[in-house]
Amino acid sequence: MKTKTMVNIFSVILLLIFVVSMVKAQGYSDARSLGMARAYTALARGVDAPLWNPANLKLPTSKKFSLQLFSLGLRFGNSSFSKHSYDIYNGKYLTSSDFQDILDAIPDDGFRLFLDTEICPPFGFAYGPVALTFSGVVASDVRLCKDYFDLPDGWEENHRYDLGNNNHAEAWGYSTATISWAHVVKLPKIQKIILGVNFHYILGLGYGKVLRSWGTFYSGEYADSTEGGIKARMAQGGTGFAMDFGVAREYHNWTFSLAFSNLISHITWKRKPQEFEAYFYSTEVLTVYSIAENDSIIESDESTKDISSFSTKLPVELRLGAATTWKEILISLDYHQGFRERPGVTTRPYLAVGSEFSYIGFLPLRLGLGFGGDHKILSALGFGLKLGFFHFDYGINFNGALWPTHAKALSVAVSSSLRF
Repeated sequence: MKTKTMVNIFSVILLLIFVVSMVKAQGYSDARSLGMARAYTALARGVDAPLWNPANLKLPTSKKFSLQLFSLGLRFGNSSFSKHSYDIYNGKYLTSSDFQDILDAIPDDGFRLFLDTEICPPFGFAYGPVALTFSGVVASDVRLCKDYFDLPDGWEENHRYDLGNNNHAEAWGYSTATISWAHVVKLPKIQKIILGVNFHYILGLGYGKVLRSWGTFYSGEYADSTEGGIKARMAQGGTGFAMDFGVAREYHNWTFSLAFSNLISHITWKRKPQEFEAYFYSTEVLTVYSIAENDSIIESDESTKDISSFSTKLPVELRLGAATTWKEILISLDYHQGFRERPGVTTRPYLAVGSEFSYIGFLPLRLGLGFGGDHKILSALGFGLKLGFFHFDYGINFNGALWPTHAKALSVAVSSSLRF
């Protein structure tokens, strides 16, 4: 297959990798939240509040002024294998039983890869019930069908393998300028609650999606053949808007917080919108001799065409949190629910519990557990450093396991802010 084919297919995804250093994402670069397994909806205060729930800006426990200095996060890994898996199979002669164990570790919906780098730019601030923040999102969802991993164990003769029908890839990147506002509303019998709203102006950086893919591999008695194709849509920029809505309330020693992200959203991708289509095929039967004698045994036909601008919506997500303090221990609970499978959001519910221990006032220690979502289980650790108005935080997640060596993905974040 020609090199140009692969460049065209993944050009937008590569663009997103390059621009990620300019932006942050949805909570993964927030080190304090990461150390508490992202059980943070009821805890976010000041400049952190718009990312989780704008209504939190008006909570009585919020500092009057806060300024973001920096925030950096990294997530990498996969959906199936851990370092423990590597230790088991590295250097070992793989039997049919080993191949089956490896195949069983891959979910039915395919093998997924995670690689995100997230940076929060400085100078976002919150003053009382108002905030102005600058942020962004780079998100992707790439899955390879399970059949790819079934081939190395050998294939049946006179059998056709479908290799492309369950593949999926979608990625986008955008930055935002956000104005946030919170206001206390008095209601009969409930006394008062806080309502908050975010208004986002969105600058789209890039978008790419595989609209259709297919592939077959035919294993004959004496020779093999293959063919397949892909159709993708992409754009290199656009503009749009979005709105978030939140509710918060403090009751006795508890804080309750509910937020909807991207309740209204719209992005029009209008800079270089294109569709790419490619078809590849083997020019002759695949045998040991033909592969050795011919370096262009697989050919491709491809085309790229300009299309009119198109629109997408951001995924709506519900976050519900509750938090309380018992002596020197802060306890937080979260429930996250997406309403559509899109990059960065899943319809699989996510439950989390986090804790922060403040026995050493300037050095809070954090633990957390999460269940569901992209990973069935995750464990979290973190700590903070409070030196007057200067705050520094570190957090780490082990996705897919309680023990680090069994984790399938790793998330790490550091962040810093000033709070007065």
